[in-house]
Amino acid sequence: MVMRPGINEIMAEHMQCGFYFAFEWDRGPDWNFHQYPIPAMTIWYILDGQRMLHIGQEEYELLPGDLLVLPSQAVVTTRHAKALSEPFRYLSLGLFFTIGAIEWPEWYGIPVRMKLSRDARLTEWLESWRHLARRFSASSAESAASGEAFVGTVSAATEYLERDARFRQWLAALNRLVQPHMAQPQPRPNQRLSRICNYIRLHYAGPLTAKELASRACISEGHLRAVFRESLRMSPYQYVIHVRLSKAKQLLLTTDRTLQEISSSVGFDDLSHFISLFRRKIGVTPAHYRKRSHWSV
Repeated sequence: MVMRPGINEIMAEHMQCGFYFAFEWDRGPDWNFHQYPIPAMTIWYILDGQRMLHIGQEEYELLPGDLLVLPSQAVVTTRHAKALSEPFRYLSLGLFFTIGAIEWPEWYGIPVRMKLSRDARLTEWLESWRHLARRFSASSAESAASGEAFVGTVSAATEYLERDARFRQWLAALNRLVQPHMAQPQPRPNQRLSRICNYIRLHYAGPLTAKELASRACISEGHLRAVFRESLRMSPYQYVIHVRLSKAKQLLLTTDRTLQEISSSVGFDDLSHFISLFRRKIGVTPAHYRKRSHWSV
């Protein structure tokens, strides 16, 4: 494939992705979630068994072959379908994936539940998912056993690069598989808004102001607020807070940094303000979020 000059840089600027975990779960007949907060956007593929899934006011009957996209921080509850108590097997993967600062499902209009066509592409994709799950479990165990000495080694860097490459291939295949289900497969983004959002995502830890953002976009502060309200249904300040808290959640789940270190690194000078704002926006304190949101999805 021939790529135009600069296309890689454009894609790198507008698309951000990575994964947190990958599992193949074999749940017992009595297993169910109850009011479980999804720690990161999570993809499920049902291999065997049935369950009813509740997300907010919606209820879905999960059957083998179903693909689900569970939003970050959605609170889910499962129960047995039709009073049947049977084992439940599924693949899961937690990730972040944004395009032009908009989350992947919202960008393309992707539903929560889909039924994919069974063909060679799906079989190959599921096998790559299983490989990611095996490597994630193995590298997590190795990292835990080796401690800090593991970080920064040549083997760790190699493992990370190989795993990241496999994840990106998996994600590209996912994007192709769900394309028939997309409500808007060819969205038309507001380029000016995308540039501002990308700037915020790169400089969220600094003292960003509406005046600075408007100046960079060559528009007035009033026009800047109108653009954000129309496209994102929030003010520029609210978006800055959203980005900072999203980064804080990533650090809480993936590092052992103290709350003070995380607070400072995402742009909050006052720890108490960070804790108060986190609790108001997320619903729990940062410490409780870290403790509660272990990988069990």
